[in-house]
Amino acid sequence: MLVCAALFVIGAWYFSNEVRCPARPEDGAGESNYGEAEWAWFPVGTTCRWTEAENGFDRVEQPGWAPTILIAAMVTTGLGLVVSSTPSRSNRN
Repeated sequence: MLVCAALFVIGAWYFSNEVRCPARPEDGAGESNYGEAEWAWFPVGTTCRWTEAENGFDRVEQPGWAPTILIAAMVTTGLGLVVSSTPSRSNRN
């Protein structure tokens, strides 16, 4: 579980580039207008930033909470399994 959480974070960081930040047509942007992608550790994910100078409009889009909740659930489940599988002192003998 912990390995899955680590791979999820590493994969999201690796693929967080400009291709992940296309502008929407309702923003008045053309079809090939991409924002600048930045990695955010909390909440985990990609933050997209569009500027008036480069894109014709200003907007910042933060990552959602779903990846952070998923990672927290995987870490909590993994730790719970490790703790529950460790024998107690009375069962060691």
